[in-house]
Amino acid sequence: MNRPMEDGPRARPDLAAMPDDALLRIDDVLAIVTLSRSAWYAGIRRGQFPRGIALTKRTHVWRADEIRGVIAKRD
Repeated sequence: MNRPMEDGPRARPDLAAMPDDALLRIDDVLAIVTLSRSAWYAGIRRGQFPRGIALTKRTHVWRADEIRGVIAKRD
């Protein structure tokens, strides 16, 4: 909640350099797949995208290999 304000757009993480079990938060996922937050969650509801792993009630993460799979299906 008390995250510092960032200057400019978020840098796109280097997915190719990450191990398969690296965990990505939603902002990193969205930067990689270039979708809006609402489009990503709509895709989850449709079963198009992985649900992720719940760390807390409000925090989910996705494995790097899951995101690679999403990108491979889109290409």
